[in-house]
Amino acid sequence: MSAPRIAVDGLWRCLCPSFDSIVLSRARFPISGASYRPCVSRRTLRPAGWNLSIAACRRQNSTLAKTINVSNEEGSANEALGASESSSKAPPVETWGALSIEELHDVLRTVRDESGSYQKTIDLVQYLIRDRGERPNVRHFDALIRANADAERGSAEEVEGLLKEMDKQGIIGDSGLYHGVLMTLAVHPNHLLRAEILTEMKARWISLSPLGYHHLIVSHLRDREYELALSVFYSLHHRHIPVEPWLYDILIYVLSEAGELSTALSILKSRAEDPDRNPLYPDPLDVSPGVWPYFLDTCAAAFDYAGVLYVWRKRVEIDYLRPSDGTLANVLNTAALAGDPTLATSALKMLADRKGELPTSSYEAMLEAYATAKDVTNAFRVLCIMGKAGGESTSKTPSSATTRPLFKLLRDEGPEGIVDAWKALKPLQEEGKEIPIAAVNVILEAAASSGELGLAMRLYKELVNSQPAPASTTEQSDSSTVEGTVRPNTQRQTSRKALRVRPDTTTINVLLQGCTKIRSSLSPKRTAMYLASEMARQGIRPDELTYDRLILVCLLEQYQDYEDAFRYLEEMMAMGWRERVRNGTWHATARRCARERDGRVDTILETMDGLGLETGRLRNVVRELWETGPRERPSAAQDEVEVGEDDGMAVDVEVGDGMEGSTGETGNGSQPPQDEQPVWGNLRRKPGPS
Repeated sequence: MSAPRIAVDGLWRCLCPSFDSIVLSRARFPISGASYRPCVSRRTLRPAGWNLSIAACRRQNSTLAKTINVSNEEGSANEALGASESSSKAPPVETWGALSIEELHDVLRTVRDESGSYQKTIDLVQYLIRDRGERPNVRHFDALIRANADAERGSAEEVEGLLKEMDKQGIIGDSGLYHGVLMTLAVHPNHLLRAEILTEMKARWISLSPLGYHHLIVSHLRDREYELALSVFYSLHHRHIPVEPWLYDILIYVLSEAGELSTALSILKSRAEDPDRNPLYPDPLDVSPGVWPYFLDTCAAAFDYAGVLYVWRKRVEIDYLRPSDGTLANVLNTAALAGDPTLATSALKMLADRKGELPTSSYEAMLEAYATAKDVTNAFRVLCIMGKAGGESTSKTPSSATTRPLFKLLRDEGPEGIVDAWKALKPLQEEGKEIPIAAVNVILEAAASSGELGLAMRLYKELVNSQPAPASTTEQSDSSTVEGTVRPNTQRQTSRKALRVRPDTTTINVLLQGCTKIRSSLSPKRTAMYLASEMARQGIRPDELTYDRLILVCLLEQYQDYEDAFRYLEEMMAMGWRERVRNGTWHATARRCARERDGRVDTILETMDGLGLETGRLRNVVRELWETGPRERPSAAQDEVEVGEDDGMAVDVEVGDGMEGSTGETGNGSQPPQDEQPVWGNLRRKPGPS
């Protein structure tokens, strides 16, 4: 029984615009052009003979111009492809002669989707038209367009040429051909051609298939149109259209490379954890193996904590992934910035198992992780471990640069946090750990920088009073006892709870830095002189920073006499440290001399010029200060009263609490270190110009 006929009218063509092209492509006999009228004209159709000439320029190793001639005319049977194209010959005629036309079209449909079948597809199309007398139709163009999806040989320009040739021949594309164009444009992007194809598909009511959506997303990604790609991707989820695994991989790779790590993480989570929206991969173990290490390495290099933590918990903790040393170092730094000691400890343990001896940067990152998490006790514990691991190696000995995270934390917490940090050191010492001096210095520095110099001095005295006295100081203490000054000796008996740490040059330097930030009634200069005498008593060698800060204290505006600043400056020059004087110290000295109309300002400026320092703006400031003159100061009697009050405070806070006799002479009795005798300069105040 014959099949029922379908009445093809205007409504049918409106509902199915591709019907005419389907009928024409399957017709065994030629159909006159007047027998059908397409509802939507893709382009201006012009009558032409059945001679298909496709010319395109494509980029390979060099720019090659190739002409593909597909014709059913006798004269074109012997035309060959361009000599520059390394083509594979078409199958022998005797092999294809036994196949029917439909079977050859089935072969063509199979060949066009094979990888690396660019030339084979062209040869088969030419065989069908040349040798078997086939008319060029939409299936032939579809195969040629899909063949251009080849990454090396295909091109968007050749696809555009094929579409123009279809217009000349009056051939209307169908849904499969349009999807073939989108597949090719996913490999060779051309946003203008893509927009034209999508517009024509919409005009002809041709909807995208799931695979077409995939190709559209990839083409957007190749054009770096990430927002459009994500918009199409999310629409697939809203429509419950399954997403192929390879598209997930491409999205994660491309977005990670573009720095969109949060978006890439959400896509990875949707793939690994949501079986309803991702039925192909409900288990995170099924995610492509290469995605996990790449995403972890990218997130760790960018210090993206969320991405690092997710991959670490999903893959590293269960031993499915072993990151490289470089990735582990980045993970450690990421955990330090985020304040995650657990993640930092896990990464540090892996590094220790591989290397054995850890670098200083690993300890510093671990310390920062605890400091960011506001765990002061464990942060100090890391310092102790670092000091023990360093041994005699100075490169691993904790320094002020190591303790910057702790300094920031203690400074922000204020006096209460500083006192709690000081109390946290003693239990660590009772555990048998050796407290490094850097732990003490960072506490004193935080107090001094916060304007709490009184607190810093009390903590310093608690430290030095628990130390065994030097031999010279012990003899002085015995003689003072004979003379009748009775002082309890209990503070020199080192208790178990006292810190067994000796101060160093950095200890004095951080306290001197606080002398310029005093918020109490303490005298900055008298405190500085006391610290200078402490260096002599403790046998601590000063460095250039010590002299530098002593000079700045002596230059403070509240003191009329600033001759000590020049004495320390002269001593630095005698030691060969003229180049080590900081630029700000030279500026402060010049400004003070100009304000007091001291002629030595010219010497300072000449010295700066000799050192190659910029003095242009400074000379203008000096000129203005010289014209302004000195400020009004209190009378000598009033000044003496204020100094006397400071002396009383100094004795009570700085020198008291059972300090030895040498500390009672802090007024002018500061002695420099015994191994560096002072060279007091002969600089005197020169009369300035009137």
